[in-house]
Amino acid sequence: MIKKIILICLLLLPAGLYAQSADNNAIFFKISGNGLKSPSYLLGSFHIMRGETVKSIPGFERIYTEIPQVCFETDMNHTPSNTGIEALTQSPQSNKKTKLTAEEILLPADSTYDKIMGEEKAAEIDSLMKVVYPMYVSNMRPGYAAMIMQMMYSIQMLGITQENMQQEFVSIDYYLHAQAVRDGKLIEMLEPFAVQDSILKKMKAKKMPLKQQTLADKMNELYKLCHTYGEKSDRIQKLRQLYQTGKGEELINELSDGNNSLGLSSSLMDVKGRNMKWMKRIVQIIHAKPTLIVVGLAHLFAYKGSEGIISDLRNLGYKVEPIM
Repeated sequence: MIKKIILICLLLLPAGLYAQSADNNAIFFKISGNGLKSPSYLLGSFHIMRGETVKSIPGFERIYTEIPQVCFETDMNHTPSNTGIEALTQSPQSNKKTKLTAEEILLPADSTYDKIMGEEKAAEIDSLMKVVYPMYVSNMRPGYAAMIMQMMYSIQMLGITQENMQQEFVSIDYYLHAQAVRDGKLIEMLEPFAVQDSILKKMKAKKMPLKQQTLADKMNELYKLCHTYGEKSDRIQKLRQLYQTGKGEELINELSDGNNSLGLSSSLMDVKGRNMKWMKRIVQIIHAKPTLIVVGLAHLFAYKGSEGIISDLRNLGYKVEPIM
């Protein structure tokens, strides 16, 4: 009899662990219990997704209509500093085009890829660039070619297609903020704008090159960019698909595996520290009024040393359950 009980326990243990993990694998959650008179809600946003994505989240539109207040990470009336993140959330067609001369686009005859890198690497760059950008020419300057590659990567990242390229890209946070303002909802924030703006400025400063690059340096960077482009694009598409299917925890686990290589994260993002400061504010807000809290998805789950807001709320005695 004892052996039978032990066997049953062993069989149930993996299933229980799986169920606990699956319970977190969502992007939209209900917060209740611990003295709350009415539930509040928690939405994990993902800044490479269009705002309209929220319309496909089960139950979201009904709950949004009923909720009187929406809370964001920061003051959404401000515009972030001119950083890589800001550039990332702009459609490529929104950038002003500057007409360059042939000398600025093309290499001089004595400084071609094959002369500096060798014929084999030059041929690889030529072949890979033409897959991404068919109009590439073999003597294009590496800095200009890298800019094109980054633009094409941004198009992949933001999910820009022939069908939606004429529509301005607005991320989920800004989309919901504009909607909440139009609908006359009360709006709260978890931290002053200066906190987030300071982080973005530090990220911009960190990305600035420390030394003047030679032409060979730029060619080698382009070579590396060409060889990693396909893998990075495939991972971006996987992340987008995970968000669209509501698999939030799975997305963050994937992002945690080599996240910096995708350009979606930074070591300067103090997720744990910000979450700790936010928790007091979140508790105050949800006890004062039913609220939809919209924060970056990474803040909800275990990431960069933090156990995540979901775990923090549960540890305080709240019931946090996914809406699927």
